[in-house]
Amino acid sequence: MNNTLDSETVGRTVSQTATAATGPPTERQNRLMPLARFEAECARIGNISDPRLFLQFLRNAGEVFWREGCFDNQIILDQAWVLEAVYTIFNRENCVTILTQAAGRFGAALLDAVVWGPAGYSPADQKLFLEFMVSSGICFAIRAASGMLYIAPDFLPADDVDQPTVTIDRSATRCLQFDSLPPLLMRNLISRVGNEAGAHGRYWRNGVHFFDSKLGSRVLIEQSCSHQWRGEIRISTEGGDAQKAMEAAITAVVAEAQRLGVSPKG
Repeated sequence: MNNTLDSETVGRTVSQTATAATGPPTERQNRLMPLARFEAECARIGNISDPRLFLQFLRNAGEVFWREGCFDNQIILDQAWVLEAVYTIFNRENCVTILTQAAGRFGAALLDAVVWGPAGYSPADQKLFLEFMVSSGICFAIRAASGMLYIAPDFLPADDVDQPTVTIDRSATRCLQFDSLPPLLMRNLISRVGNEAGAHGRYWRNGVHFFDSKLGSRVLIEQSCSHQWRGEIRISTEGGDAQKAMEAAITAVVAEAQRLGVSPKG
């Protein structure tokens, strides 16, 4: 890419390579674009020496959604189309009831039957929506005997129903205090752990308990909130290299918090 990227180049390239329409859904075109086609369009338009860097620019500017290796290496141009489908899950009373009763666990067939199938979304569209949900931290996938199972932290029970069996020593605990504790922080942490620990972790809306196999340590991360958005994240580790596991957990919490625009006190 050139050292300077003027607004004319940005506008022209966005309009020609990322033409997600803002009109009615039936009038939208080019919802997806293969990465190879994007690179070819950049070469055709010219003045873009590094298409991948320019794609990152468009992503960071909120013009497109793209992650390396996701969505069969396609770029999501019409983000409104995807978000409209995904957040239908949270706006359908019957779907919310079903997911809450199922403790946030669901298969692709459930969303097809209750939400996306009746709305006319194709199996390929539904696959992309689920991949978007996983990549965005809305849910994470684990392998179960019945096939791929998804867990959405927003629909988990507030407390760990198996809490009496958690024997981790809570005396070795670090507390991170927040003047503002975004609800997304714990959700994103649960999804992040879930992508690694899978079925071997325990998950509830306010916490996660898992085994760090690299360090041989058990880790417990919990949140509690008080009035006016104040709250704290408590981290406990035990066994193996518990100190290094503690440091790794704190680093993960702080990094996620900063990504959301907040930082712990002190």
